[in-house]
Amino acid sequence: MKKYKLGMYLGRFQPFHNGHKAIVDKMLEECKEVVVVIGSPQLQDEIKNPYFAWERVNMIKLCYPNTQNLHIICLPDRDEEYVSNDTLRIEVVPGEESKAFFFLTNLTESPIDTYIGYEKTFGEENTEFLMCFGNCTEGTFAGPVTLNPNEEYTEFDIAYYPANTNTVIIKVNIMKASVTEGEYETLESFYVKYYDEVGLEEAKATSLSLSAYPNPAVNNVKVSYSIPANYSNAEISIRNMVGKTVKTIPAKVGVKSVANINTAELPNGVYFYSIIADDTTISTKKLVIRH
Repeated sequence: MKKYKLGMYLGRFQPFHNGHKAIVDKMLEECKEVVVVIGSPQLQDEIKNPYFAWERVNMIKLCYPNTQNLHIICLPDRDEEYVSNDTLRIEVVPGEESKAFFFLTNLTESPIDTYIGYEKTFGEENTEFLMCFGNCTEGTFAGPVTLNPNEEYTEFDIAYYPANTNTVIIKVNIMKASVTEGEYETLESFYVKYYDEVGLEEAKATSLSLSAYPNPAVNNVKVSYSIPANYSNAEISIRNMVGKTVKTIPAKVGVKSVANINTAELPNGVYFYSIIADDTTISTKKLVIRH
């Protein structure tokens, strides 16, 4: 007989380490059900928060592959500045990827073949999105992914690559197949609003920035960057997990730029891309390659 009905453990888990595991082990001994809550899932690809949400989920699942009473959920930071009712608001920087992660749970008693579709409700037509749900696509429809009862699906994300400061709003529909062939029934809908509140593109171009899109990359990746004008010689460097440089690309300083890099010949895995200016590494982020 377990001592408690439910135990809950909240953390960022950047990464999930042995100390975290010891606490979860103890909770599993004493609790009938254990919920691990991953906080700040929207934070990733930076020094203090290097891991994507799906990577943190997989770390925990690898430690407990067959544990039926362990549940993993993600809890975004619900700051009024970013979330309002059914709309997720995301501030973007032109030329830099913005990726939003979503987590679905089937609360019914039957499996559901789930589809995702989105439609643009406001903004320019030539905007660039990459949606990953089962597979990654530049289209507006993906699926199906079968969600079993009480199953949590964590590998759904939408990446947006803004070309300018104009606001864009999309409506995301979570659907299942209708009884009528070729039609779909909407289960839930929400909106994502991408905006640039500052709108000072020139000021941002003189500051340091670095991002990659898409990430994970398949055969090609766009590295968006800006390097302050006080530097002279600069380059973009890509290194593998053991620190070996596998690609080097000359970089411009003082202007916002995008480097298109072919990754088709690089093996699957985790890499690090950096800005090296005047023989000093001034920014480093993580790149995942998944063919």
